[in-house]
Amino acid sequence: MRVTCPQPLLLSAVQKLHRVITTNSPLPALTGILIKAHDKRLSFHATDLEMGILLDMEADIEEEGELLLPARLLTDIVRHLPPVNVHIDGVAGGVVTLSYQQSRVELYSLDPGQFPALPDAQGTASFRVPAETFKEAIKKVGIAAGNEDLRSIYHGILWEIDPSTGEFTMVATDTHRLSLQRGKVVVLEGKQEAAPIIPHRTLAELARLLGSEGEVTFTLGSSQIFAAAENLVFYGRLLNGQFPPYRQVLPSSFATEAIMDAQEITLAVERALVLARDDSRLRSPIIRLQVEGGLKLSTQAPEVGQIEEELQAEISGPGLEVALNGKYLLSALKVIDEDRVILKFNEPLKPVVVQGLGNEDYFCLILPVRIG
Repeated sequence: MRVTCPQPLLLSAVQKLHRVITTNSPLPALTGILIKAHDKRLSFHATDLEMGILLDMEADIEEEGELLLPARLLTDIVRHLPPVNVHIDGVAGGVVTLSYQQSRVELYSLDPGQFPALPDAQGTASFRVPAETFKEAIKKVGIAAGNEDLRSIYHGILWEIDPSTGEFTMVATDTHRLSLQRGKVVVLEGKQEAAPIIPHRTLAELARLLGSEGEVTFTLGSSQIFAAAENLVFYGRLLNGQFPPYRQVLPSSFATEAIMDAQEITLAVERALVLARDDSRLRSPIIRLQVEGGLKLSTQAPEVGQIEEELQAEISGPGLEVALNGKYLLSALKVIDEDRVILKFNEPLKPVVVQGLGNEDYFCLILPVRIG
């Protein structure tokens, strides 16, 4: 293979792929980036078998071919090259030369025959979503996805697609909180409702790769989801299992509501967390919310101190007091775009809903903490 491409474009490509590459795989091929030169384009493919990325760009192709180069080494080398044209010349499994200006670097390539083939992007359903809509949904819903301490099903995001209405619902939960986002899709193929469960990490990586413009076309296969946008093809494995019946925990009505300035309560929670985090004995930073005429926010860290703030709020319904994990409350407030937020309550130990005022498409539900 013999090609020429600008260093900035080459660096952008390898950096985008680098995050899905495993460094400790027993399969050496998975530690590399597969580069193919064909039809006047240069393509880059990387995978960890759970998800994969295929990028392509225009390049000066003198001789077609394919090379598999160690990803970490290639990325580090290209990052330190000057912003000039880079000439790549080599044979599969042999020495590859990267030439620039009057200098060159030689790398030993891997066997491209050992690299996994790109999965066939076929499925039973296909739909299109604006890139910005998808990115916004992942940012908001992803805050409630579980960590490694939970079963794998809680690491995922449930993505329900209703072809009859052209609507989607994304849901994530870590058993202590739940985030839900609704939106619109353009259904291209498939008349049956779909509800894949996709690892949050997979969707977050895709969101990171996408720009804010344009649209993304998704195809649902039996075990994988595929996404295509501009010069990007992305795929990831689906999770097996049954997502929790989340609708059963969604309150149908609320007894008490508090409406307030979003920035004011966000800053107050941040101040409270500064105090709470200084006590390492606290398993989670607890914030108390007392609703009575206004909203009183307080927290106490033993042997450190306490904070109490009164916030202006429009209250409807009977007064009550709840205790919440402050980190959960702050993460919900930070993804709300509206200038005012509404907190919805029932009883001290019933779920609390955090929502942007006037936005019925997104909310975060948080379970209160039982305190003495």
